[in-house]
Amino acid sequence: MKRLLWMVFLQFLALSLPAQLKKTLHQTFEVGDSIREIQLELAGEVRARHWAGQNILTTSLVELYDASPAILEYFVVEGRRYEIVADTLGTVLRLRHYEPQRRPIRTRHGECPEILQVKVYVPESFAPADSLSLRWIRRLPAFPSDE
Repeated sequence: MKRLLWMVFLQFLALSLPAQLKKTLHQTFEVGDSIREIQLELAGEVRARHWAGQNILTTSLVELYDASPAILEYFVVEGRRYEIVADTLGTVLRLRHYEPQRRPIRTRHGECPEILQVKVYVPESFAPADSLSLRWIRRLPAFPSDE
């Protein structure tokens, strides 16, 4: 009987500890030949770097604390909180989150801390235009000189 009570106590303790949920989301964006500039207007910690492909790839790592898996799934699927959308404004491709307002996630137990890390892989034909790598300009092709 003591053993059963001890197991129930340990199970209760494990369920009451704050849980960390993680989910990685991947998205791809086509970059047309007319695009001359890419602007990143994304929430969270954003890291952009080159890659050899012709499209833009994004990976979003979401960490949510003190919440159930159903809450995370709701904000990913129905709430579209972490979805990235692309807007084309002339020759500018702007990547932004579907939900630009980042209100805190609250449950009946309180606020759920959230960490969002976004990695953006930009084609090598673009170069960073600022020190934060949030704006990228298409490199001009190198033409042979007429000598």
